[in-house]
Amino acid sequence: MPATEQCSESASKYNMDGVGLERCDDDITYANVPSGFAWTIDGNPAIGINAANPSVGLHGLVPADLAGGNEPPLLLLVQYDATIIANHIVMWGGLPLGENNPGNDYSWSKNNTYNCQNIAKYPSLPIKTSVDYVAAEGRTYMTITGPTTQCKESFTEKWDSTDPSSKSGKDAKKAVFN
Repeated sequence: MPATEQCSESASKYNMDGVGLERCDDDITYANVPSGFAWTIDGNPAIGINAANPSVGLHGLVPADLAGGNEPPLLLLVQYDATIIANHIVMWGGLPLGENNPGNDYSWSKNNTYNCQNIAKYPSLPIKTSVDYVAAEGRTYMTITGPTTQCKESFTEKWDSTDPSSKSGKDAKKAVFN
């Protein structure tokens, strides 16, 4: 749905058409996104679809990352009101089950360099993302590395879907796997 058809001022800021997104000095390249990145807006020949969602925002990715099939993870950014608000790791459902490399470890990582990054506006964009499946443990580890404005030291947040007493464990019990 075009932004002009949204019902509220807040909803119109989901920016379904990409108008107003920051660009580098060349007026072509999008700013504050990884090199090779494209917003999934109508008329973008690199993507061919509009993956904007009126309740979630405009999405974007590096189209070359789609060439690896469905098994390698994919980095996806979301924006609201011309501001990047989320960085997602999207992965095939078989990866956490060890199906990328049955019986063996699996490791993937991606380093990010950004187009004309505005450090004042985006001081903590991730510089590296890793996903590792450890076959001996039957676990998948996701790591996002980069500066943070919230903490002075490194930290680790652990969600254990195998622990039935944890929130993620309770959520995992409700999940349906095919």
